[in-house]
Amino acid sequence: MGCSYCREKQYPTTESKKRFGLCTFITPLSMLLPLLFDVPILLFFGIMLGTGILLLCVYPFTVQLSNREEALW
Repeated sequence: MGCSYCREKQYPTTESKKRFGLCTFITPLSMLLPLLFDVPILLFFGIMLGTGILLLCVYPFTVQLSNREEALW
């Protein structure tokens, strides 16, 4: 992604990638709700859609950028 001020390419930091990687487990984890609890199917799809939208909305505010690409490990 590019910086709107200096027009240089920016990369997410390693810490930011790890943090958001853990957050993305929320959506698949919510798939276990109908197995563990008696959740109606419409509520289940609403929860899945809601968590997906929430993650997409929160990502721009939680990502940290760097001028250089860092290794994941």
